[in-house]
Amino acid sequence: FDAEFSFLKSRIQWKNVLVAWSGLWHDAFVLAEYNKYVTGIELIQNFVKEANENLKKTNYKNISFIYWDFLNYTCPDKYFDAVVLNMWTIGNFDDKESVIKSLFRMWKKLYFGFWIPEVKDISFRLQMYNEEKNFRDVNFEIDWTTIREKNSWLESNCTKTEEIQNIVHNIWAKVKLYPVFKSFVVAEVF
Repeated sequence: FDAEFSFLKSRIQWKNVLVAWSGLWHDAFVLAEYNKYVTGIELIQNFVKEANENLKKTNYKNISFIYWDFLNYTCPDKYFDAVVLNMWTIGNFDDKESVIKSLFRMWKKLYFGFWIPEVKDISFRLQMYNEEKNFRDVNFEIDWTTIREKNSWLESNCTKTEEIQNIVHNIWAKVKLYPVFKSFVVAEVF
């Protein structure tokens, strides 16, 4: 997580940030340390509840979490300088173009990470996910370069860089790809 957070800090500071599919809170809490305001939107209502409970245990005053589907999120009264799709999740969407297009249409910059298919890095990724056991009880299974939670529908899939480049080209945007660590890449869409 440190490499991901270090990258975000190098790119997003003193901004109003939207974290789409904000999950349990990780990215939002880190981004709050060096940004004006962070709004997390999440489709899983229990995650929103848990994130808000954890928020109460902190001193952060510049974060809010709301229950919403980011594919249908509209906020003409709120302006965001950047949107961060909760890292590593883009690979889990069947229609990645709709996701990227939906998030990019309202904000200046979109950041999301993805794993490229590298079997050699699967044990590293599994170790990283096992660290999340500190936050919740999970067990994993591996299918080539996909890691699945055994007791839920959540999984971590890989995506080829060419697929991301083609999608961004199709929505008339530009992308820079930054290798962050091992087979993890962050896309900056602008």
